[in-house]
Amino acid sequence: MEFSTEEKKEGKLSEERLASLVKEFRAKGVLVIENHFSKEKIEELNKSFERDYSHYFEDTPQKDARRFSHRRPCITINAREEFNAPEIYCDPLILQLMGRLLEPDFVICNLTCVLSLPGSRQMKVHRDGTIFNASPIRGMLPAFAIGMLIPLIPFNKTNGTTKFWPGSHLGNNTIKETVQNSDFVETDLDTGSCILMDYRLCHSGNANNSDEVRPLLYCNYSNAWYIDMGNFTEQAHFYLSDEEFMKIPAEHRRLFVRRNINMTSTFELLDNQNDFTPKLLP
Repeated sequence: MEFSTEEKKEGKLSEERLASLVKEFRAKGVLVIENHFSKEKIEELNKSFERDYSHYFEDTPQKDARRFSHRRPCITINAREEFNAPEIYCDPLILQLMGRLLEPDFVICNLTCVLSLPGSRQMKVHRDGTIFNASPIRGMLPAFAIGMLIPLIPFNKTNGTTKFWPGSHLGNNTIKETVQNSDFVETDLDTGSCILMDYRLCHSGNANNSDEVRPLLYCNYSNAWYIDMGNFTEQAHFYLSDEEFMKIPAEHRRLFVRRNINMTSTFELLDNQNDFTPKLLP
């Protein structure tokens, strides 16, 4: 789908249009939005990424980047200079959708780039996060976190696209049961496009069979009470200095309250403790 020229100009969706998109997202768990962001801005972000993060372009272990799968590190973004981009993270139409899909005090929960190096194999099908796994109602709950996936270069069948199973965020099917369903979607994406995806949706990054790196920027939003701990045992959720924070329009600063939160030292402490069993006082 695409937002109309009038919607982009006004920075607002009509109530009817908003209700229609919310209904579609809740049913499918995903929206593919084409030609929304400025291609010039996305090209600027990609050049900045190549300049500042090229040391991740080699398949070597990095202490501050989790390796999601074969030749595929997840890099925490420092939102400075070109990456301090409220026109992307605080886009009015995206925020209007988030305000209806999530709770009113939603925040940006993390800002990363998943880098698929040349020769990276297809990822295992997975969900980015779940809650209440032991409860039969987990598939009936509304979204608690939503990812906005932004390709920094055009994605195609050679360098790899994202494969997803619409509706797999609902119900109680396992991932194994879901992948037996052939009703998946994988679509080429040009720069300026993005995917909105429920954290619970089953998806997979396809193999990168090209000779170029494939960067996928993630700006993820969540309810204020949710913290993605599973994906951030080795790095911060995102970095944003005080100086860069003050450059963000005042009305949007509340979205960035998770900046610089780093739980790696806590996880290291737990890993290094031989006995974490609580002791009862005599």
